Amino acid sequence: MENVQSRAFESTVQRYSTDEAASSSSMPPILQLYLPRKKCEICKVIIHNEVQLQSHLRGRKHKDQVSVANDGRKLSGDEIQTCNLKYIVDAADNEQDPKIAQTKERIKAMKKRAKKIKTRMSSRSAEFEASLGQPNAKIIDAPNKAKIGKSIRDIDKLLGSQGKGSWPDSSVATLERSLGEITRSLDKNEVKDKHAFFAMKGFPNLARLFGLLADQRQSCVIPLKSVISSSVTWRLACKGHRQNTEFVLKSNYITLFVDILLDRLSWLIPDEQVVKRGSTEEINEFGENDNGPVVDPVAKAIMNLLSTVLDDLTFYLRDDKKSIDQCEVNDVKVRAQDQVSYIVAIGIVDKLSGFCHSVRDPIDNKPDVAEFLLSSLQFLSSITGLVEVLSAGQDQDHTHLWKAYEVTDLVGTIEMLYGMLLHQGTPLRSGNSIPPKLPNSTLKVGSEAAKLLHRMIRQHLNMFQDVLSQEGTSLEFRHIISYLLWYCQAHNEIDLMHEAIILVGYFAAKHTDNQMMVQSGHQPSVLQQLCNLPFPYFSQSNLKEILFPTLLACCHDNKENMVILSQEMSWTLIDEYLTSTEGQKNPLVQLVLSTTTSSSIINKK
Repeated sequence: MENVQSRAFESTVQRYSTDEAASSSSMPPILQLYLPRKKCEICKVIIHNEVQLQSHLRGRKHKDQVSVANDGRKLSGDEIQTCNLKYIVDAADNEQDPKIAQTKERIKAMKKRAKKIKTRMSSRSAEFEASLGQPNAKIIDAPNKAKIGKSIRDIDKLLGSQGKGSWPDSSVATLERSLGEITRSLDKNEVKDKHAFFAMKGFPNLARLFGLLADQRQSCVIPLKSVISSSVTWRLACKGHRQNTEFVLKSNYITLFVDILLDRLSWLIPDEQVVKRGSTEEINEFGENDNGPVVDPVAKAIMNLLSTVLDDLTFYLRDDKKSIDQCEVNDVKVRAQDQVSYIVAIGIVDKLSGFCHSVRDPIDNKPDVAEFLLSSLQFLSSITGLVEVLSAGQDQDHTHLWKAYEVTDLVGTIEMLYGMLLHQGTPLRSGNSIPPKLPNSTLKVGSEAAKLLHRMIRQHLNMFQDVLSQEGTSLEFRHIISYLLWYCQAHNEIDLMHEAIILVGYFAAKHTDNQMMVQSGHQPSVLQQLCNLPFPYFSQSNLKEILFPTLLACCHDNKENMVILSQEMSWTLIDEYLTSTEGQKNPLVQLVLSTTTSSSIINKK
């Protein structure tokens, strides 16, 4: 068996050693981890899977090192293969990937920071609650006040009458009935009902239910379905209601949810798995689950709750740009910044990155995994949107969110999409073939991942481009885009295709290495596919607005790409677009043609 595996690996090295051989293969490399890990001795780089192997062998760094080792002499294809077989060897069992050591140090430093932030938030919440007057529920005239009030009182009685053991079935039934009554009332979206919930101390009573889980963790005295029901109720009480949302922020209840979320995610993704992500140690310690990643419904419900609260805070802060009471606005900003800083510092982003990186196979028949990923991406998108408002006009990121995105390779979204879409067994593109239809759950995850990446672009284009230009990641991104352009045209998934086209534009904008990626690989390349989109993309103004800025970004100041584009279409069409009013206003066009990379240009989008 070892001899078979060794010969198979040698064949893979030979196939990826030259551009011609690699480009002629339409089969995408797979994410299956090498056991043992591989190492490029000449470059001192650890290689974990076939994707990284292909990207490294064809990368500039490795080619330069091979050239230096051979005194700059131009090597034949056979000589390059011989060199690569010599330099790519098994890594020693005790040889640690430098990234692992860096991750350990970062996590250690962030835990210390988290303690300071939590102490500061607790102090501020105590001051807020001390200054808060008692709301008078009697003067509130809400349509469902009586139902909400009775249900809250019933929950309060249950909390005061239960012992330390698990609640009896009758008490759980009463709790579920009360939560259901409140949820149905709040779901009508009456503002006065939400205010009545606040005035009748609905939040403190529900917080006590969450406290049962926070105190006892995996052995909660109430069923986890009741915690999920409480999350839904809490989310509805805040949704679209500014007073309730700001009360939850200032009372520090968000920290309660975040601590529970961390505990639930730590059960799914232990700290060691985050540190050793993508390494052989990960296989040895945690094994490979044939059914894919394990999910947690409680964590999903809490992420949905937090997404609603953070999205509402973002909306209110954007709406407050001309507010007269700037002291109040600044207070909310300071508290919101602390909350995001705490989320990052305790490692939530790293945990979700670990989960995304664990998706190495299709999720088409795993709706629970798709739903969990969707909630995770929406939660991350909510954090990103809030930070965008909090850091407006600032050069420094006090929340450390962007550093977390950078060191986690943009929170694992690229590798996740690659595993979902280009798993082993993905049908190959040939002639006029059509890829099989994907379920809506998979497409929703892909679309949400693209939206999250777009939010990252708007704030940190250079970081986004640098991460995606890394060995392995750039190859994954190119394969993902190539597949999406093929799939979306075949199945008329227009919105997702437009997301992909725009991502390519920002990926390539003023970045030579990334421009070269869009014209490399199996034919038709990404650039060729863009040039051969249906005719309306070259004639209708709304579709030209999507395609032409990306073509400009791919070819600007790049002679090789210009030659390819000229073979497929006329550059005159793009020139005419650039002189039009629409073209001059397009943020990607402005970015590409500007003398510097300006975040203010990107933020206009």
